[in-house]
Amino acid sequence: MKKPLLTVCMPVYNGEKYLDESIGSVLSQDLDDFVFLLYDDGSTDGSLDKLKSFGDSRMKILSGDENRGGIYARTQLINAVDTKYCMWLDDDDRYCRTDALSHALRKIKSNNYDMVNFVRIDEVDSQGVHTFVEPRLHGDFSYCGDKLFEKFYPVDNHFIFNSKIFRTSILRQSIPEEDVLSRRFCTDDMFFAAMWFFTARRYCNDAVSEPILEYKKDVGLWGSHATDCSPRRIGDLVLLQYSVLVSLYNRMVAIKPLNGVEVRNLVEGTNFPMVAKMIGYARRKLGDEYADNLMKIWHSALGADGSHLLNGVDGFCMPKYIGHLEGIMRGKE
Repeated sequence: MKKPLLTVCMPVYNGEKYLDESIGSVLSQDLDDFVFLLYDDGSTDGSLDKLKSFGDSRMKILSGDENRGGIYARTQLINAVDTKYCMWLDDDDRYCRTDALSHALRKIKSNNYDMVNFVRIDEVDSQGVHTFVEPRLHGDFSYCGDKLFEKFYPVDNHFIFNSKIFRTSILRQSIPEEDVLSRRFCTDDMFFAAMWFFTARRYCNDAVSEPILEYKKDVGLWGSHATDCSPRRIGDLVLLQYSVLVSLYNRMVAIKPLNGVEVRNLVEGTNFPMVAKMIGYARRKLGDEYADNLMKIWHSALGADGSHLLNGVDGFCMPKYIGHLEGIMRGKE
């Protein structure tokens, strides 16, 4: 029997109410010959039992005893993939075309690409409002060479796994070190995306006429279900973003030196969008003073366009200053 070329990966955490729709959109694809690999990250609802209830031979279910976060779950899936190519779908999203897999497989094989990005996404917010979105880098084009990170990151601002098909070997090169892997709350898509663009050499932008993916925008840590907005929580997450950024920088320079443009791209693309989102959330929940000070600390730690990273400056005592800011906020409660 011929080995499948494609694996669809799905990390699952307390997604029971979405699974009929998300899994159904995979099992109903017009491509039959694929592996469907799922990892339950210690769900406390009925997600794991729900996964087992489908009974489809293409499904392979892995599970952990405790919730360790998205970056850990994705790493377990990457390590378990045994096909040349892989695609991803989160437990709350769905494919909105039955030819999503077959189209993706044809496209990546057509020119031996490392990665193909499907430009249009049907984005759905918590109120059920649909918006068809495209990244700033849109249209049909291909790029082959070693300047992908410098030229197109972070211009391709669709960092999410779900809108792409990958050569599995590219993802294996993006697996983080243990110090990042052990951190539970990490913007996993952005960490991996930086490494995709740094290591890939053959990239394709596919301006599909109809979206392949329906992506739920407001589900997750910074969506409608976010609950912990304490200064400690916000500060810890910003510190985590800084540690992930430093880890990525060190990972990259071990492969090759980064120029100033690449460092700026790394700072602006990998972390700043999420830090800005965190600080905006803090502004709504904790007020302008805290948010403004947090932004100042972030910029002081990195320098202009990441110059402190490039010049080896160590973080401007970032943990100390965030701890001090937290103390000020606690005194006002």
